[in-house]
Order: sequence, then C-alpha cells, then structure tokens
Amino acid sequence: MKLFWEVDEEGYYTLKKINEAEIAKAEKKLGVTFPNTYKKLILEQNGGYTIHNAFPTTHSNSWAEDHIQFNHLLGIAEDEGIMDSAYLIKEWELPEGLVLINGDGH
Repeated sequence: MKLFWEVDEEGYYTLKKINEAEIAKAEKKLGVTFPNTYKKLILEQNGGYTIHNAFPTTHSNSWAEDHIQFNHLLGIAEDEGIMDSAYLIKEWELPEGLVLINGDGH
C-alpha cells in the first residue's frame, strides 16, 4: 500500500493497535461493513495524521473550490475515533446513521 500515514505514532488521532476481531466487533456495533481499504489502513496504524491533507471534490465548500481538508483518519477504540460517531452526530446536529471518519466539528 502506498504511504498514507504521517510518521507520528503518538499523535492526537493515533489509537492503540487493533486486530481483525476488534474491527469486526466495531462493524457489528455500528451496523456497517467497513471498506477493505479502511480495514487495511487501520490494521497498519489505528488512526492518525495523513501524509496528504486534501481530497479532490467537484463541489466548492468552506475549504476550497476543488478539495476538502483531510488531514487525519479516525481509528477504532471504545468510545474513541469512529466509535464516537453517534455522540458527535448529535452534538454537531448531523444526520443520523453516519460513521464519521474525519473531522473536529468545524
């Protein structure tokens, strides 16, 4: 897999190592199946800052005309990372049923 993670093993978004059984448990709890690419990345490093900090888009937004900021990917842990989605969705008044993989509320 191409380089994805910023070298920062103890960064704010980097969680403790995780295994396939823990990923399956998170999928069951959230009622989703994660994409294989996400699973591979999370097994490599459980969340953290990314090397590339933008993702192309065809819709303008508050960041830019042609991209969104994507400087970190949330990992999986009990009440942390993507497992915090339900709480954050309520706090940020987002539509229910999402699994948040990035963001800090802005």
